[in-house]
Amino acid sequence: MELKLLHFYPDLMSLYGSYANVSILKRTLEAMGNTVAVERVRPGEDADIADADFIYMGAGTERAQKAALADFARYGAAVKAAAENGTAMLFAGNSMELLGASITDDAGKVYAGIGLADFTAVQGKKRFVEDVYGHTALFEDAVVGFVNRCSVLTGVKTPLLTDMELGCGNDYENEKVDFEVDEADTVELINGERMPWEQVKRDGIDYIALYYVNEKGQQVQILDAELA
Repeated sequence: MELKLLHFYPDLMSLYGSYANVSILKRTLEAMGNTVAVERVRPGEDADIADADFIYMGAGTERAQKAALADFARYGAAVKAAAENGTAMLFAGNSMELLGASITDDAGKVYAGIGLADFTAVQGKKRFVEDVYGHTALFEDAVVGFVNRCSVLTGVKTPLLTDMELGCGNDYENEKVDFEVDEADTVELINGERMPWEQVKRDGIDYIALYYVNEKGQQVQILDAELA
């Protein structure tokens, strides 16, 4: 089988050496007997998305992300059509945010996404730098990874990870009804101070779970606490 892989912005969006992900995928597909062509698309260059079998974009800095979005916006309709036709695609790290409704930077400026999905991303001054250990419905083995981001996503209907034993996240928007929000849209914290609701969503942590592996190799939970 002949396969065509589109790698968008290999220089601009390559914070963690994303070229290696594409190289390994190409090598694996070739080992399975396929003929694989990788087309690298840089800002300002044209690409035929309808002819692609796989679309990939890596992660970048927040500044690089906005530059990528400025160019990638013109592909919005083509990406939506490809998704509807079942084309496989992977947008790693913060490149995923380009697919949503909007990205709000840490200064409050709003950038329109391509609207493939309805989720939104709000970036703040605080970075979430964490190891991640969780599970996905895609396969049985646990997922081990790393996250380094400054954004909070709201409205993702089908998250990749179905549960997490280690990591960071929030579900504040769905839990707002459980908080006493005043007329100024602030809530009281456990230390008695008040914080704006938007900052709670951006900086808050409301749940923690800790596990250890015993001598039999089994996971044992030692902490399961709702903090808010």
